Amino acid sequence: LAPTWALSDRIPLELDKEALGRLADGYRNALGEPQHEIAIMEDITARKAEEATLQRFRTALDSSADMVFLFRMRDGVLLDFNEAVCSYLGYTREELLRLRPQDVRTDITAEGLRAELDELLVTPGRTNIIVTEYRRKDGSIFPAESRRSILDTPQGRVVVINSRDLSERRSAERRRAAQARYGA
Repeated sequence: LAPTWALSDRIPLELDKEALGRLADGYRNALGEPQHEIAIMEDITARKAEEATLQRFRTALDSSADMVFLFRMRDGVLLDFNEAVCSYLGYTREELLRLRPQDVRTDITAEGLRAELDELLVTPGRTNIIVTEYRRKDGSIFPAESRRSILDTPQGRVVVINSRDLSERRSAERRRAAQARYGA
């Protein structure tokens, strides 16, 4: 469709850029000098409001202490993630975008991941919680609890993963167990 242009609020026109140029030529005198100005305005209020909403959401997401990943289900491509992912795993945003789930999870292969996702698809609510391990860029490993959900979007299915580092919890559990054993 050609863009809609308007000479006033009451006269909308369907014109492409070439037709608009011809219209502008009609507003010149015999010497080719412009006799009128043509202004094109677009109300961007709704777009600006949507951008502000997205920015607030992004800020909230990046403020989360938990890691949040969004993967495209059909091929495992990492679509987005929050700042906590970079912080915990030690990768830059650009480096992470080149990685696959099996590059950061220690306990999974591509085939194993496919099987997990197929199982998740038939799970009530298409959500589950697993305990897994992540590998940082430096090679160190840490345990994490991950809540995984599958969402249907206009662009296809997306796997949303919220992961929490369990290192501190496990350390506290070991201390409590040691205290219980030794009666401290």
